[in-house]
Amino acid sequence: GAVSVSPSAGAAAPILPSDTLPPPRRLPELPGGARDEWAEERDVFTWDREALLGRPHFTLLELLLEIPGTIPLRQGDYGTSEGIVLDGMAGGRVRVFFDGIEEIGLLGSAPDLSRIPLVGLERVVVRRTAGELRVEITNLQAVEARPLTLIEAGTGDLDTNLFRGTFVSGNTLGGAVSAGIERVDTQGPGSNEPGARQGVFLRYLRPLFDERVTIAAELRRGIAQHDVADEAGLGPPQMQRSASVLRARWTATPELVVEGFWVRNSLRETEDTISPVDLGATQIGARAGWERGPLWARAEARSFDGDLPSLRVDLDAGVHHPAFGSARLRWGQDTFDGQATTIQGLEFETAPRFGFSLFGAIERGDRGWRGLADTTSVVPVDPDDGEGEGDPTDDPVDDPVDDPVEETPPYVVPRSIGSRDHTRIGIRFRGFGGDLSAAWLSTDTDSIGGLGTFLEGEGVVFPGVESTGWEVAGRWSLPILRGLALQGSLQRWDTPGVLRPEEVYRGGLVFNRTYYETGNFQLWAGVMAEGRSGMQIPILEAPDPEDPDAPLGPVTVPFQQTWNAWLQMRIVTVRIFIRWENLTLRQFNQDFPDRFLPATRTTYGVRWTLFN
Repeated sequence: GAVSVSPSAGAAAPILPSDTLPPPRRLPELPGGARDEWAEERDVFTWDREALLGRPHFTLLELLLEIPGTIPLRQGDYGTSEGIVLDGMAGGRVRVFFDGIEEIGLLGSAPDLSRIPLVGLERVVVRRTAGELRVEITNLQAVEARPLTLIEAGTGDLDTNLFRGTFVSGNTLGGAVSAGIERVDTQGPGSNEPGARQGVFLRYLRPLFDERVTIAAELRRGIAQHDVADEAGLGPPQMQRSASVLRARWTATPELVVEGFWVRNSLRETEDTISPVDLGATQIGARAGWERGPLWARAEARSFDGDLPSLRVDLDAGVHHPAFGSARLRWGQDTFDGQATTIQGLEFETAPRFGFSLFGAIERGDRGWRGLADTTSVVPVDPDDGEGEGDPTDDPVDDPVDDPVEETPPYVVPRSIGSRDHTRIGIRFRGFGGDLSAAWLSTDTDSIGGLGTFLEGEGVVFPGVESTGWEVAGRWSLPILRGLALQGSLQRWDTPGVLRPEEVYRGGLVFNRTYYETGNFQLWAGVMAEGRSGMQIPILEAPDPEDPDAPLGPVTVPFQQTWNAWLQMRIVTVRIFIRWENLTLRQFNQDFPDRFLPATRTTYGVRWTLFN
C-alpha cells in the first residue's frame, strides 16, 4: 500500500518502489473512431477493466446480453456452442475483433462464442450499427510500472467451477509480457451433461526505433468440450480454436498510426474420429487510424485464404462537433471469388438541447455468409407473395452459390449472399436522473441464414421479411436510495421472422454505490428479468406425416423467460460475488428444440487484483 508522509520544509517526498521503474510498454492506441460519449449505452456499449470485474458474467455471451434486443443461441450449458443475434442479423453480420484483428468464422457465418475466452481483457466495446453487431475486444496491458496479477475463482451448483488467472508485466525482456489462463466447467442441466470451456492468452511486445514502432507476437486459444450423447446432434465433443498473431504498429505522427498484421487461425477437433474437423485460414491485413480536430477516419483491409473472403475492406469516417453533434459514414466490401458485396451506412446524433437529442442510422447492402454442411437446402420463395411457396427450384437470394460438387470435403461450406436494408430513427432524453431513448425501426431482408451451428444442420436459407418495429430503453435513478436505478429495454416488431421474435425485453433493478472517502468499499446488486416471445430458428421442421406435401418452414422454439440476481462487494481490491440464475425455476427454457438450459444455479467466488 502507499505510504502517506507529510514532509517538513525542505524534506524530500518518499520514493515508492514503483517510482524507480521505467514506465510500462504498451501498444499505442489507434486514433480515429467515433467519439461515442453521446451514443454510449444506446448503440455503443463499453466495459473497461473495472466494469468487467463488476459484472456477474462468466462468458462473453453473458456480457453481450446486456445490449437491448440481443438474443442468445445456446445449445446447452458451458461447453456447447453459443452465438448471438440482433434484429434478425445472423449470417456474416456478427463480427468479433481482438485488438483490431477479426476472429472470422471458420465453420459457419460467425465465430462460436464458446471458444472465445474472457481471460486477459482490458476493454470490450460493442457497436450496434444498423447492419451488423461489432464486438471489439482489447487485451489487457500494463497499467503502471508494477506487474499486475488478477485472480478469479468460483464454484456453485451443478458442480460449476470457475478459474481465471491473468499476469501482466510492462517491463520484461526489454518489452511487455501478458499471460492468462481460464477454465469454466459444469455438470450441466440435470447434472448429466458435463461440459467445460478453457482459454489461454500469451503476448510479448517490444518497442523499437525510439518507440515509434511496436512489434508484438500473440497466441490465443479457446477450447469447448462437452459429454453429451451423439444423438443430440451437437457436433464434435471437443473443438479447439487457435490464433497466432504477428503485428507491427507504427506511430507515423501524433495524428496517424498504421498497423500491419499476419494471423493464422485454426479450428480442429482434438479427439480421434473418422473425419475430424481440421480447418485453417491465414489472414494478412493492414489498419490505419487518423484524427485531427473534429475529423477522424479509419481504414482496414484484410485478406483470407481458403473458403473465406479473398478481400474484406472497411472504411469509416466522421466528424464530431460539441455544439452540433456527430456524423459517421461507413463503407464496406467483401470479395468472394471475384464477386463483391458492398455495404453503405450513415449514422448521426445531434448535440443535446435541454436534455433532448435526435439520432438515426441507415444502412443498405449485401453480405456474404457461409453455411455448415456440404449441401445447401433452400426454402423457396414465391416472388408474388413472399410466403415461402413456389417452385422448389426458385432462387430466394441474390445470386446464391452454386451447389458444391460431390468431391467437396466435409465442413468445406457453401456461401450465400443476402441483402438487408435497415433504418433506426429515434430521440433520447438525459436529465433528472434518467437516460431514456425511443426509436422507430424498419428492416427489409431478402434471406436469412443461421450462424452455422451443428444443430442447424445443413446450410438452410430462409426468406426474409419486411417489418417495422420500435424500441425503448433506458435507466432511471430512484430517489428512495442513492445508487438504486430502474433499468431495462423492450423491442417489438409487427411482423416476426426467423431469428427475430415479436418481442424481446430485459428489465429490473440495479444498485451500484461506493462508500467512504477512500472508496475502499463498493457494492453492486441487481435483479433482472430477461425474455422473448416464441422465435423461429433456421432449422427445417420435420414433414407432417398427415400432409407430406405441405411446404416446410422453420422450427419455432417457445416463449422464454428467466429472472436472475447478483450481489458483489469490493473491499479495496478484493471482490466477493454471488449470483442466482433462473430464480423462478422455469424448466423448459430453450434456444434450440429440446436443448434445455439449467433450471437454476447459484454460484459464488472471489476476484482479486494484486500489484506485485
